Amino acid sequence: MHKPLLAGITALAVGATTLIAIASPAAAAAATRQVIYATDPDDGYLVALDANTYEFLTYLDGVGAKPTGVTVSPDGARAYIAGFSGSTVAVVDTATSTTTANVEVGPGPMSIAVSPDGARVYVTSTTKLSVIDARTNAVVATVQVGSQPSDVAVSPDGRRAYVADESGASLKVVDTASNTVTATVSVPGQPQHIAVTPDGRRVYVANSAGTGSVSAIDTETNTVTATIPTNDGARDIAITPDGTRAYVPGDRTVRVISTATNTVTETVTGFGAPKSVAITPDGTRAIVTGNDHNLVVIDTATNTAKATEDDLGFNPVGLAIATVHPAPPTASLVLTTQPESNRVFWDTSGSKHGFGIYIGQSIDWGDGNTGINAPNFHEYAHGGTYTVTLTVTDELGMKATTSQQITLQPVTRWFAMLSASNLRYVSAEGAGAQPLVGNRTTAGPWEALAQVDVGGGAVVFRATVNGKYLTVDAAGKLTANAAAIADASRFKVITGGDGKFSLLSVSNNRYVSGNNGSGPLTADRAAIGPWEQFYATRSTDRQFISMTNYKYVTAENGGKSPLIANRDAPGLWETFDEIEAGDGYIALFSHANQRFVVAENGGNAPLVANRTAVGPWEKFYVEYGWNSTITVRAYANNRFVTAESGGKSALIANRTQPASWEQFSGL
Repeated sequence: MHKPLLAGITALAVGATTLIAIASPAAAAAATRQVIYATDPDDGYLVALDANTYEFLTYLDGVGAKPTGVTVSPDGARAYIAGFSGSTVAVVDTATSTTTANVEVGPGPMSIAVSPDGARVYVTSTTKLSVIDARTNAVVATVQVGSQPSDVAVSPDGRRAYVADESGASLKVVDTASNTVTATVSVPGQPQHIAVTPDGRRVYVANSAGTGSVSAIDTETNTVTATIPTNDGARDIAITPDGTRAYVPGDRTVRVISTATNTVTETVTGFGAPKSVAITPDGTRAIVTGNDHNLVVIDTATNTAKATEDDLGFNPVGLAIATVHPAPPTASLVLTTQPESNRVFWDTSGSKHGFGIYIGQSIDWGDGNTGINAPNFHEYAHGGTYTVTLTVTDELGMKATTSQQITLQPVTRWFAMLSASNLRYVSAEGAGAQPLVGNRTTAGPWEALAQVDVGGGAVVFRATVNGKYLTVDAAGKLTANAAAIADASRFKVITGGDGKFSLLSVSNNRYVSGNNGSGPLTADRAAIGPWEQFYATRSTDRQFISMTNYKYVTAENGGKSPLIANRDAPGLWETFDEIEAGDGYIALFSHANQRFVVAENGGNAPLVANRTAVGPWEKFYVEYGWNSTITVRAYANNRFVTAESGGKSALIANRTQPASWEQFSGL
């Protein structure tokens, strides 16, 4: 049974290292942005649109069952959404588009208003008005306001709340200091929505019953001073910031009312079934919902309407316009390194979105590679110190980055070192207690080494037998006696021809010599000669079985005769080591006589184990088949090795295509 050098080798007893980097939003605070919030009761979303371009910005789910009414705090920091089919009001942080609380207010919440100072939130539900403390998100009072309250508005001074009682055909006036109803004003029809003028002197009530009308109420006397017919119903109402006009959606039109004369001055057409209306803070536009999956924008200077081109994908119901402070995303990067590995495992699940829900992410690995792919690790070609940077980008283009520095010292190969001068293996003599010496005919645990890439073109070596790293002492002798990688001596691997290599000690700039096996390895040579060259063995004790007769391949007559597949059981003559010969090729080193197998006469003669060095005729390429068999192709003539005559004749590399005689089991 062959033994790959990595089999049975245990890494040092150190665990994986996890490094965490979390960036609070590194980007400068984003400029304020005017946002249209619209509720989608059918799908349960709150959608955010750009108030200037009407483009989709982001959306939130989890804002209640069938969300209808929506409003935003005066500072734009919080949005409140009524879940009509449920019993809660969702509180949304507008900067990060996250729901921070769900406040229980009872069945059927419909409409919401916020006090001018942002301290109180008023919500209509079933028969009552709930008062929420905005600091604690707790209901602090309830007020009975009729049998079917449909809308609520707060006076500019915050002293009164006005509630439309649809079934009671009235407007309830609530004192916000005592949370009691102080007046009831009768209005015609069924009051749906209300709006207060900026000076607080009048309340306008949209009545939907019959042909529809708007009631103008004097807030000093709590009396109706005018009833303005709208002829096609009145579903909502909004007043311009200067208080001069009110916009009232009906069945197919939007009526414009002059608050100076309390008369309809214009009728804006081009609507299907308008539902809600909101005025932009600068008063230049009235935004109307409910027109076949889009918005209709009315220019308040000309009172002309134009539908937005973007299909929202739903019919919005509730509507609010606010100035918000969008937050950028937060980047979180967790990197886990494993001892002596060139793989770094990543986890970015701690990254959080800001205003934009969707975030894209990319990692710059610091080695010229970028991107994130499955599986969740990145493999470095060399050891060293790298700065890894994660960048997350939201749908608005806002970014956050975070970086983490890692140091890798991966094992790039497990091998035994075969001295080219005497064809003996280098051993960590005395189980690592004595200097290394090249005197062993076969490789075992004392001869197994791990090559560790420490970056900058340098490597260190660890002896498997004791888990310690090689050092170069003052006399140049190599010994496996360093417990920590930081104390190991650095080497540079100088690659030669046909798989040979030499080692240059970084500490004294001298080449390592095997001294032809006559003494310990020493880093004391100024130039490379025969004694300073080595081969790397990547697996040992390998045997081959011909699949044509199921016999072991042997170096017949102790290597003096050609290889032939005629043995029933393996021994020394049937055992080989696999030597790296460069460019993916291997050489086979026979245990029978410590010689390399050659495709004799450029492949024209049978294979025989009689060479002391690796050249073109001693190089082979092993290919693995689908059924766990292998084929062996000679570098000398690019022909496949065959067990000639079904295994009765010597092995020879003379086949252009593999068949059953050319298949082996490589144990």
